[in-house]
Amino acid sequence: MARTNRRKPYYTLREIFERWSMDADDISAYVLEGELCMSLPVAALLMEVSDTHRAADGQVRVEPKARQHKVGPIDLSRIDAYAVIRNGTGQIARFLSATGELLEPIDDNGERHALLVKSSHLVVRHDEFERFEMEHDLSRPDEADLPAPAHRRTWQSPTSRGAPTRHDWEQCLCELGAIAHDEGLPETQAELVRRTLDWFSTTYGPENVPSESAVKQRVSRFWHRLRGEGTRAPAQHPARRATSVPRHGKSSRAIP
Repeated sequence: MARTNRRKPYYTLREIFERWSMDADDISAYVLEGELCMSLPVAALLMEVSDTHRAADGQVRVEPKARQHKVGPIDLSRIDAYAVIRNGTGQIARFLSATGELLEPIDDNGERHALLVKSSHLVVRHDEFERFEMEHDLSRPDEADLPAPAHRRTWQSPTSRGAPTRHDWEQCLCELGAIAHDEGLPETQAELVRRTLDWFSTTYGPENVPSESAVKQRVSRFWHRLRGEGTRAPAQHPARRATSVPRHGKSSRAIP
């Protein structure tokens, strides 16, 4: 990977291959096992946004809730990402938001359609890149490009300056547990996200606060689990299932 002092929002497969000294076979294996999430950058792409949950009858139901123009990386399921890396291209009709919402490309008439995704389009978001490097000890002592890998950074005091430190998600989960135990679960997930952002700012300083999307991604699982929704459908694999109930006239549809 070319040396740079700039933190990038995401990195291409070519950059990943060079930095980690891996090839497509290596990366696709991690992707298929769910150890590495691949994303696709989009710009003002019209999507139908849906929540998914497992109903009492055991079927996974998809509940459309909004239409939005998405900007930035959206995640692929591991099956779709693996196929694109191995085959070089693929038609993908379902994606995920950073908070696990189902995203489906639609046209102006609301009709769903697939996107032609090439392996050269795939990227790894910075948070995912940093997590993977930490878990697999992929840092290099002489590395000067990119922010230092997560496990090589040292904690800074709230008043220190410089690049953000690694975000201590383990300690964050402990804080979330303490909030739920001592005060009860907040009324909304948004309130819990705000409390978490405030905790990072107070504990490690305003320069060391993770992105709101990264916090939402982690808080969401905690929130739904404590609300007794731990059986929600795994959001990372929506593309495995086929829609069986037509959208027209329905507020939700089942995925067998």
